[in-house]
Amino acid sequence: MGSLEVEERTTTGWAATDPSGVLSPYTYCLRHEVIGEVVEVGSNVGKFRVGETVGVGCIVGCCGSCRPCKSDVEQYCNKKIWSYNDVYTDGKPTQGGFAGSMIVDQK
Repeated sequence: MGSLEVEERTTTGWAATDPSGVLSPYTYCLRHEVIGEVVEVGSNVGKFRVGETVGVGCIVGCCGSCRPCKSDVEQYCNKKIWSYNDVYTDGKPTQGGFAGSMIVDQK
């Protein structure tokens, strides 16, 4: 998979623990709840379309073939990939809400 260059996008960050109710006026938001816009989908993606707004959890990938993965409990996969402070399959670090863009598996 090649690199993904994205022009300016609208972003919104919200922390459930932030009681102020004020959304940031900046074009990026460094938060732990990651929300973004789908800008590209792979050929096997059927659940999401370009332009949709999606939320991303703590896990952005897993092996898909072990017992936990096949039982829909990927959080127990020994090869799960965290959205932050981990390494994705392409060898690049995952940066969670600090990333300008990210690649995730559909679920």
